[in-house]
Amino acid sequence: MVAHLLTCPSLRPSLPPSLLFLRPYVETWADGLQVLRYNESKAYINHLDYLEVNEQADHDFDSGREGGTNRFATVLLYLTDVEQGGETVFPYGQKVEGEALSLEEASAKAKALGLTAALQPGSWQEAMMGECINRLAVQPKKARAVLFYSQKEDGMVDEKSLHGACPVVKGVKWAANLWVWNGPRYGYNPRQRERAVAAAEEGGKEEGREGEDDS
Repeated sequence: MVAHLLTCPSLRPSLPPSLLFLRPYVETWADGLQVLRYNESKAYINHLDYLEVNEQADHDFDSGREGGTNRFATVLLYLTDVEQGGETVFPYGQKVEGEALSLEEASAKAKALGLTAALQPGSWQEAMMGECINRLAVQPKKARAVLFYSQKEDGMVDEKSLHGACPVVKGVKWAANLWVWNGPRYGYNPRQRERAVAAAEEGGKEEGREGEDDS
């Protein structure tokens, strides 16, 4: 997982035809822009943006082989400042500043600082707060964006892209994310087509054998 922090001079009411002025936006190679709102105490559990591979699906999500496509990168845009909390945390990422603590020490510190006061005791949100102050975490700031990759160079899923949204302690968090694919995001699964052709050929052979028996 490689993460980049981007800063835009301004958030313009009307975005240009390119995404962050980098290259033309291709609608079929990205999911629609999703706008997010997190009120106080709201969070999102750690997860991967890479979609689970399903051999029976109409689309081949295995981006590690020819013809397969999946979410390649995520651009997360922060639309507002957040007074406290609401970071984007990467549990496998190393903390940039300060001494790394054990999970127990980090959880105890979060409680001592009053960061978990509005959270349900024993909840995943409370446990997550320990990660938020002890692992790689990006603070939401208006006009900032985080870019990270869900795939390795060979197209396989990068488990280190695991991430989550930390609970908002004070304020309201507004953000938007864009998932960019390594190819067209949905289509006909070539593996299904191969199976269908093989089944049709086998069916033809069976009919041929039945015809020979009848004669």
